Amino acid sequence: MSEEIDLEKVVTSLIDPIKYAGGRLMDVYSQEKIESMVKPIHGRCDVVTEGDMISDAFLCNIVRELFPNFGIVSEERYDEFNLGKIEPELNKKYCFAIDACDGSDDFKQKTGEFVLLIALLDLEKKKPVVGMSYKPITQELVTATAGKGAYSHSDDGSKKRLRVSDVTELNQSHLVTSKFHNEEVMKYLLDDIKGKIGVITAKGSGGNKMVDIAKGDADWYFRVTKRIPYWDIAAGHLIVEEAMGKFTALNQSEIFYDQKDFEHKGGLLVTNGKIHQPAFEEIKKLLQETTQLL
Repeated sequence: MSEEIDLEKVVTSLIDPIKYAGGRLMDVYSQEKIESMVKPIHGRCDVVTEGDMISDAFLCNIVRELFPNFGIVSEERYDEFNLGKIEPELNKKYCFAIDACDGSDDFKQKTGEFVLLIALLDLEKKKPVVGMSYKPITQELVTATAGKGAYSHSDDGSKKRLRVSDVTELNQSHLVTSKFHNEEVMKYLLDDIKGKIGVITAKGSGGNKMVDIAKGDADWYFRVTKRIPYWDIAAGHLIVEEAMGKFTALNQSEIFYDQKDFEHKGGLLVTNGKIHQPAFEEIKKLLQETTQLL
């Protein structure tokens, strides 16, 4: 019989740790100069800062202490050249996917647009069942549990349920795009569609953009990247869906979390649900001309 857990208790037990880790990030962020290095991962080179390492070490250690029977895979502990290291973490019903600083480029450049992401994956269902995002600059905490909704949390302990926007027309929509992942194909697409969209805003951190969609502050977001690690998307995936939005691969297929290399292949299309089909149709022809994703 499968192990069942109280997902709300999982969230509650991780609220203080994710906030504390955010505080440790801010300690580094306040330094005059933030040291960094480059780490090859998932076919690209990612920036890793001292803040990433400190935040990751704390979160992974506390999560292991709180949930010793669950797997843990984090960005900083992942080694794509030695996938055997994470195999034991995936041989369990539940596994955490942790990004202790989503938006490391923004962290280093001090734009404020970075978040901490924690997701709990049910590896039998192949879906995220807990999603958490914490933005240290604004101290904004957003959480979601499967079937129970997505919420923003106030300091007084109160919660506000999140809902995506009601926008139904692309020419009135707000598209959020990446600052640092605008591949050549993406730039081409944006140049073509910018006259057909209401507002286009470039922001840091994919998790940050997904939360904006869940809150109704933006309407859609897409990525043409062929390889996206689970820690980048799992928390935002659940938060958006629990806010009544839609989160799929770029070709509109459902995303499952069942790959041993811990990455999704096939790009992303994240919307308020109401413009998912028109958004797909708008970019479909161009994508077929420029990439093999569809």
